[in-house]
Amino acid sequence: MRLISVTSPGEGEAVELDFFDDEPTLVEVMWEDVETYAGWNPEAGDVEPPVFTTVGYLVKDEEHKLIISDTKEGLGNVTVFPSGVVLEVVELERVEEEE
Repeated sequence: MRLISVTSPGEGEAVELDFFDDEPTLVEVMWEDVETYAGWNPEAGDVEPPVFTTVGYLVKDEEHKLIISDTKEGLGNVTVFPSGVVLEVVELERVEEEE
């Protein structure tokens, strides 16, 4: 990855953004979320945290966080997962269909 510096609109300060130099790795992230029931509940019941799957291009995989982007050609929408919620990360491969 290479770092470039851009100016945020209205702030006038330079911020550093990561962009991909090489072919980015496409990953599928399975993660757990928090489940909340508002109000007075008679009992907790058999409640489990929901599990979600998100696909994106790997930006960073660090000790405390995993970062993916939805855009291959640059840093688009970014999702940051705290490591504690990540259940599994699977590297995906592009398969060309034969005509």
